Amino acid sequence: MMGAHLDSVQAGPGINDDGSGSSLLIEVFTALSKHKTKNKVRFVWWGAEENGLLGSDYYCANIGVTEANKILAYLNFDMVSKGYYGVGDLDGSAYGLKGPAGSEIIQALYHQHFEGKGLTVTPAMVTNGSDYASFQKYLNKPIAFLHTGTGFEQDPCYHLRY
Repeated sequence: MMGAHLDSVQAGPGINDDGSGSSLLIEVFTALSKHKTKNKVRFVWWGAEENGLLGSDYYCANIGVTEANKILAYLNFDMVSKGYYGVGDLDGSAYGLKGPAGSEIIQALYHQHFEGKGLTVTPAMVTNGSDYASFQKYLNKPIAFLHTGTGFEQDPCYHLRY
């Protein structure tokens, strides 16, 4: 399952956070639709992430057991438009906080992909501030996330109007 949120903070236009993740999902969907896959892939666009993960929390708290068991893992794309590769530190090697079992495998795949292209990967702290947190909290599913340009250190326009 792959997701991104559609809303933005009220102080900003949401181009990076999270128009970039939402548009990336459309691109992945378009590319993937040209191929046959063994498993189904769910694409979700959440509402009210910036207001407390309301959309993903509701979904995860109310999904039935049968549907929850169909989800292998949740991949979250939040702010992916900058040239900074933040990969969730889900094995706890950088910040000590781990994701549910299996999350470390997805993290390793992301590292392998980006580093194989000669890109520098920066560990991103698990803050539970994006929709992946709902999958960990309610479903204990493997999670992974990418983000780029989070905070003013990487993106001086982070959450600003201009």
